[in-house]
Amino acid sequence: MKTVYKERSLFFIPPGIQSELNIASFSKMYQLVFHEHFLEHPDFIDCNDPAAWGRGNRIRCYRPAPETAGGIQTVLSQIDREYRENRANFQAMLRLKIKELFLILQRSQPHIVSADLAEGSLGIGEIRAYIKTHYADESSLPILAGLCGLTPGYLSRTFREKTGTPLFEFINRIRVQKACTLLKRSDMSIIDIAFSVGYNNVSFFNRYFRKILNMSPREYRNFSKM
Repeated sequence: MKTVYKERSLFFIPPGIQSELNIASFSKMYQLVFHEHFLEHPDFIDCNDPAAWGRGNRIRCYRPAPETAGGIQTVLSQIDREYRENRANFQAMLRLKIKELFLILQRSQPHIVSADLAEGSLGIGEIRAYIKTHYADESSLPILAGLCGLTPGYLSRTFREKTGTPLFEFINRIRVQKACTLLKRSDMSIIDIAFSVGYNNVSFFNRYFRKILNMSPREYRNFSKM
């Protein structure tokens, strides 16, 4: 089993699951590898069925709440230091720190994105739901693939096969849909709307808006108020 922490994301990869993580950029990444029976130790008896964290055939991605991210970073740093320094009773200390990590996650009730690889499904519904919630976030293919624990090419190909829509067309349609709501219901400038739905280039926003609706954002705003 592998556990990887990246920018407030933790991936739990069960044993026997072939996986590859592609991360566009990172400041620091931690990887913990331990036997599946590790969680059966008495130290984990009160961790609310810890086997569910990484057993079975599903890769799970946990996105802890921002207020707990610092605590997770601290615990992972302590685990890393204990392992490198190899002091007396460090194995017991490692178990305690990993238990602390699980308890922090359990308390924070993080958002979960998972991929059922055993059935050949990428959890497309979960990916779609994630995009609809985080449409304004940076959504490059490597970042989305990293969240799912998949290669960018595999994610892109499978998303299109299962939905009939290219991944980035889906993202842009969601963004344009949200922009339409703001154009109708607010007095925000078109530039501010573009940035608020995830575009950092107004020309790119205008081009995609026209491609999808056959009119410019300004034309849509005027039409919607007629």
